[in-house]
Amino acid sequence: MNSPAPEAPTPDLRPPEPRVRVLWVTTKCPWPAIDGGRLLVAQTLQALDPEAIDVTLVGPWAPDAAQERVLRDIFPVVSRIVAATAHPTKLGELALGARIAAHCAASMFTARAMPVTALKHQHPALSARLAELLDASCFDVIHVEQPHAMGPLPATNIPIVLRAQNVETDLWRRYAAALPWPQRFLVNRQARAVARWEQAVAVRARSVLAISEEDRLGFERLGLDPEQLEWLPPPVPQHLERPSASQTGLSGAPPLVLFGGSSWRPNQIGERAFIDLAWPAISQRHPGAVLNTFGLSDRRPRPKTLHHSAPNDSSQALVEGTILVVPATVTSGVRMKILEAFARGVCVITSDAGARGLSTTARQAIAIAQTPGQWADAVAELAPLEARKERAEAGRLALAVDHDPVIVGGLLLSCYQTARN
Repeated sequence: MNSPAPEAPTPDLRPPEPRVRVLWVTTKCPWPAIDGGRLLVAQTLQALDPEAIDVTLVGPWAPDAAQERVLRDIFPVVSRIVAATAHPTKLGELALGARIAAHCAASMFTARAMPVTALKHQHPALSARLAELLDASCFDVIHVEQPHAMGPLPATNIPIVLRAQNVETDLWRRYAAALPWPQRFLVNRQARAVARWEQAVAVRARSVLAISEEDRLGFERLGLDPEQLEWLPPPVPQHLERPSASQTGLSGAPPLVLFGGSSWRPNQIGERAFIDLAWPAISQRHPGAVLNTFGLSDRRPRPKTLHHSAPNDSSQALVEGTILVVPATVTSGVRMKILEAFARGVCVITSDAGARGLSTTARQAIAIAQTPGQWADAVAELAPLEARKERAEAGRLALAVDHDPVIVGGLLLSCYQTARN
């Protein structure tokens, strides 16, 4: 007896959902992704579905037709790029410098002055371009990348989704706690100014997206409505380009990698402490180990240390088989370099501060060290190549569990749709 023919599926006659039109305001060009903030923006844009979302990308950099073609090729979701030079004249730069100096002086006496970190992003040229866009175009949602990007944005009734890469108030408070008097007093003043500003900026948004659960709680402590807050982890693919150490000329048994050149003072302190204290302990325990630094400002000759220029592409430094060391001291958000290392097959040793914001799964894939002896022990644990491969694979699996771009991109689309409706 023949089986009955299957019924034809009922066609879905509903009209397709219109694409969400997003005005995306950022503080710097996302490509090349030479730092954690740019990398987060780049990977988020790549995670979004161009069939569902249309992005107009706006930021304070010099207009460049060739660069715009590259950006559209890399980010299919972006249909338009509007760049406005932050300070088009020397006079504008000097005026900003004078304002920053005045605010620095004011912050010594009051926490009510606008924090310097916010003042640096008050770009009149960008404000003018944003006003033109809002007058001439119809957007469903404004995505603001970082609270600093809110400064140039004119008042508007369009719903705002603020994605915060960290809680800057927490950064300043932790920084102050690590300083002696009277620096602690002055930095605490700045921390209070940042708290007032960050809270005032966040309440303009329909929703605030924190990239870690710790950051979400940090915004709650600032007084934001928990209903306004969501946790949206960074999207990171499981696999990025993976050249081997032999292909890039990195040496060492094992080869260690340290990124330098940060403008954040606590990062500089952590780098210097690692090189001066932890690295000698590691080198003594592991005579074949070599420290490969990238972009370090202090390039004085040191035993078993090779200094390299800051790479244009992280794949030149984060190469399979190496060990990334992240000696962070004061942090908020998530260290994107750690997640990128996972995707490139690189294992990681970091401090307690460097691990802050990572998911439980990701923390299980890293080694944590505080003292010079602990750093040396962690390198001993990862010295065998098989141990490095196992940790790198655990990191890759953590990306699959917590940072799948398809899942995170879908969650962000839902945030946009909720804000629009």
